Amino acid sequence: MSDAIQLTHLYVKDNKRFRQVKKGLIKIEKFKEFDVPSGIKKEIYETDVNGKDISLNNKNVRYVSKRFLSKIQSNRIKKFVGK
Repeated sequence: MSDAIQLTHLYVKDNKRFRQVKKGLIKIEKFKEFDVPSGIKKEIYETDVNGKDISLNNKNVRYVSKRFLSKIQSNRIKKFVGK
């Protein structure tokens, strides 16, 4: 079983997203793969829309490339989402 967090890209000034940032519901984080910052939503998903455990081996999961976060960035994200 895996856990997932939801990201949203912040390349367009969207008042709704930036209100969520000010309220603490989204944290701005920069990932090296993207030119623009991403927003991390403060929610952890353990199941998919069908109620099944999230698994990276599922045929519906599209694997793009192997990617690891730095320990510092990983800990910062975990602390924000509360896990």
